[in-house]
Amino acid sequence: MVRILLLFVILLSVCIQNAFAQTTIEKEFFNKNYELVEQLINEKLEQNNVSAEELEFAAKAKQLMFDFQSAIKYYKLLQEQNDQSTIAIDGLGDCYSALEMHQQALEQYNKILPNDTTSMQIWGKYVVQLFELDKFKEASHILYTLHKNNTGNQYVFKKLITSEYQNKKYEAVISLCNSYLQDYPSDLSVYNYKLIALKKSKQYNGVIEVGNQILKIDSTNLIALNQIALVAFHHLKNYEIAVDAYRNLNCLENFSDLGKIKNQAICEYFVGNDEFAAPLLDTLCMVLLEDPFVYFYAGLSNGRLGNADKALEQLEVAASLSIPDYVANVYHHLGRAYAGKRMKDEAIATYLKVREYDATNYHVLYDIASIYDEFSLNKSFCLPYYERFVLEFENSNSNELKYAQQRIKRIKEEMFFAGE
Repeated sequence: MVRILLLFVILLSVCIQNAFAQTTIEKEFFNKNYELVEQLINEKLEQNNVSAEELEFAAKAKQLMFDFQSAIKYYKLLQEQNDQSTIAIDGLGDCYSALEMHQQALEQYNKILPNDTTSMQIWGKYVVQLFELDKFKEASHILYTLHKNNTGNQYVFKKLITSEYQNKKYEAVISLCNSYLQDYPSDLSVYNYKLIALKKSKQYNGVIEVGNQILKIDSTNLIALNQIALVAFHHLKNYEIAVDAYRNLNCLENFSDLGKIKNQAICEYFVGNDEFAAPLLDTLCMVLLEDPFVYFYAGLSNGRLGNADKALEQLEVAASLSIPDYVANVYHHLGRAYAGKRMKDEAIATYLKVREYDATNYHVLYDIASIYDEFSLNKSFCLPYYERFVLEFENSNSNELKYAQQRIKRIKEEMFFAGE
């Protein structure tokens, strides 16, 4: 009887010690004494007397200390005790993810999913790894299913929009954004996706519309202002819209971007604000020394203001700098500048260069004819240029066409009576 009682006391003592040890580890963990937790568990490991719960505490303690490699060690020890432990698998996935070992993380989460197909937590982590691995097609497939089953989950909805944007499915992005914004009408990040998707799909008027919707929420939104400015300037050629956007952009950015300043100056020219455009372009000529467009529009602005000498000088520089696609247009305006200065020979030589660079520029024929008509006593020089101009624009209703037709008739009459 005494022996039985003694054995009972010993067994009770061991149980109490084990319970106390577990309680101590748990208490130290929740007190954030993570190094002490590891020390206590390592002692138990040496005694080959550690439980799965204690290994979990050790792993989580190392995770909280950002020592993910050590955490992996403890999770693997936990797996040795239970190779189906979802705690160990999930923990390994989290640690691999933190170490940017995304393929390994994906493999761990994938072990859980066959047995837990409805876990939003694991599916969410799984999708994050797909994003990190640029596997957006697979991510979208999963996200569409998650969104269908959880239409109210904002995180899933936004991830789906992002994934489809990365897949370059811009029409789908626009549709998803429209649906999302019905529920979350002030989410600027989704407005931005819609804005860029519209631009990518060349729906330029839509860019202007959505950009203005963004500006109603945030009048200083640089992304919206920048996209409105670029689309209006480069694609729609709507300089009234573009100039307003560039004015706001440059004010907000303290005129720090020379490209945007240049675009504003060009827009100012197109909307007729030469008093502002000319001095601004003159200043840019001193900074952007090899930009033909700056000199070109500076010359045009100064020409409209009556600064003929400056305009001619700037257009000459523009012609010397011009890139092939624009050189004909630059020479055309330079020829007109010479004509304005009554420099006949220079004007004609420059107009003929226009034809060399762009044989389809028939307007210059009218300008050549006008020069010969004004400065040459022999009107037969201008006649073929007028006739070719009329032939190319016979369906036009322009004043130039009407004038050219009148001059052809008058010159032929004069030549007939002169016996030519």
